[in-house]
Amino acid sequence: MASAAPLWAAAGATLASLAPVAGADARFALVTSGMAWPLAIARALRPGASARSRWVVALRAPPWLGAIAAPRSTLALTWLSGGVLFLGVDALAHAARTSWRLARPLPARLALSAVGAAPGLYLWVAAGVVLFNTQLAIAPVKLAHQRPATDPGERAVTLHTDDAYALGATYTPGEDGAPGIVLTHGVADGRTRFLPWARRLREDGYHVLRYDLRGHGTSEGAVVTYGQRERADLRAAIAWLREAPGVDGSRIGLAAASMGGAVTLAALPDLAADPRSGVRCAVLLAPASFFPELVAQRVAFLGPLAPFVLNGSAVVAHAMGQTPMTAWDPVARPPGLPVLVLHGTADGTIPPALSERLAARDAEVELLLLPDVGHDEIPKVVARHRWRPVQGFLGRHLGENRRLSSPR
Repeated sequence: MASAAPLWAAAGATLASLAPVAGADARFALVTSGMAWPLAIARALRPGASARSRWVVALRAPPWLGAIAAPRSTLALTWLSGGVLFLGVDALAHAARTSWRLARPLPARLALSAVGAAPGLYLWVAAGVVLFNTQLAIAPVKLAHQRPATDPGERAVTLHTDDAYALGATYTPGEDGAPGIVLTHGVADGRTRFLPWARRLREDGYHVLRYDLRGHGTSEGAVVTYGQRERADLRAAIAWLREAPGVDGSRIGLAAASMGGAVTLAALPDLAADPRSGVRCAVLLAPASFFPELVAQRVAFLGPLAPFVLNGSAVVAHAMGQTPMTAWDPVARPPGLPVLVLHGTADGTIPPALSERLAARDAEVELLLLPDVGHDEIPKVVARHRWRPVQGFLGRHLGENRRLSSPR
């Protein structure tokens, strides 16, 4: 019975996943609640549980209901996700302790404890991988980006996506009739990251729009899907900039970093096929172009257990309406437009080999490797010291502007 609580949680998540709910945040809240309630009920009904411990569990219920009612609330979903992981650890400890008491010799006790806790441990790690990477790791950073940095002359705007998300953004006006550039940041980041780019592009006369992806900064949402649903955010940004006064909507360029590169790569084929988009080229900084390899790199410490954990995580991701990261390939189709990729050779987050592979498989992808540059520093390094290749690339594909800063 002690070992069954995590299995009840898995069954609850499976039942919740059958509900006809489409939104990523709503499905996350529903499936995670399906895990939480069986664990809470099992904890409250545990033989010998004190009245105090039952009250502690009961007090968790209102915020969980709040997560169902307001699934885009970062605070509500963080409380729900943390509650699942906490109760899961508690259930594992209870299963191990209960199994320990069933035998006397030490080897038998250790064996029974391992057997009693093993199913729950497997489910906890598999669910934890998804909860951490899609919500828990993003929440603190979102709160830290509530006041994005701006320069004089810039103004805050709000974008609206096709699936009814409101996104925070900053618009930097350029020369009348000049092209526009949309800047997309990476995961667990915000639009302030691209402030140095906005300054350089403004010097070159471009109109610039940098925005917070859903689940980041001042934008709505609490769940990240690594480009699967964030493509709608990029489309909303392009649509807004294309219609802004003074912008030549037929000449739009894109620039993105890290996960923003995955968003852009996933969106490019459709943008290239739609002449109304106005998109002509993209500049990508250390893009996340192939997630199965990145995921394998992250869980390598699990050794031979990694495939089993990832299989379990894939089931959870499917229940949440997402393509598992072990199968998510943003470049399943050719981009269809000229792409300049810049990648630092010292990048320990996304291997440069992924960008080399991207350039090798598509003739329209041009790769520039930057010696001794790491992952997080590449936007600033390019803006300060390697701007000339970006300037030349944008000039070739968007047309030269009347005012260009001196190449540096």
